[in-house]
Amino acid sequence: MKDHCYCERYGWDSPVHPDLRCPFYLEHLLVTQDWGTMANHAHVINCKKPFDKKLIVELVQEFIDTRLKGMFHIELAEGDDGWNVLAYKDDKYMGVCFWIEDHYDWDEETEERIESSKQKCVSFRHGHGTDFMWWVDISLENFIAHKLEGQIIDDGVCEIMEPVLDKYPTVNDWICGVGLSEEGCKCRWNVHVGQMESYPELREAFEMKEKQSV
Repeated sequence: MKDHCYCERYGWDSPVHPDLRCPFYLEHLLVTQDWGTMANHAHVINCKKPFDKKLIVELVQEFIDTRLKGMFHIELAEGDDGWNVLAYKDDKYMGVCFWIEDHYDWDEETEERIESSKQKCVSFRHGHGTDFMWWVDISLENFIAHKLEGQIIDDGVCEIMEPVLDKYPTVNDWICGVGLSEEGCKCRWNVHVGQMESYPELREAFEMKEKQSV
């Protein structure tokens, strides 16, 4: 079960998790079943379309232009396996790393990788800085997987996920989730908006204004 997998690794009462300041965060997770960007890495695997670093960089730039209002840029690393960064200005902590590497399935009994399962994949190091980057992160993963006709796996999810191109069209869609109560949505939204105080231009561009409690 996904909730067991997430709780087993991270625990609900982790003091480092900022969303725990909002009592409706657990409600959001249980409603949306999106444990995705809580872990360290995600991978786009089983791609039907061929890809190389050039194509992935082009797709990330398309994502920046169409979803991030052109406000981010790409910092390229050397080689296919170097960690490229989708970054905001010179603040690399407000970014998502992406690169190409080999992926293997693992034998649960021996805890060893299965060499015959080797395949090329696109990997992501989850966004940091603010929880706004979680939205960027999960949107980018779905965007790339959809373009490559692949699937998504994540350190914090116990199953393979099919991509949804417009899963969260706006930050509000990600924060509130489908079915979250009005009060819960406002509470969680204000937690996230408060984290963006150091980025007023992003708050304005993505219409992240505090909402009055009900």
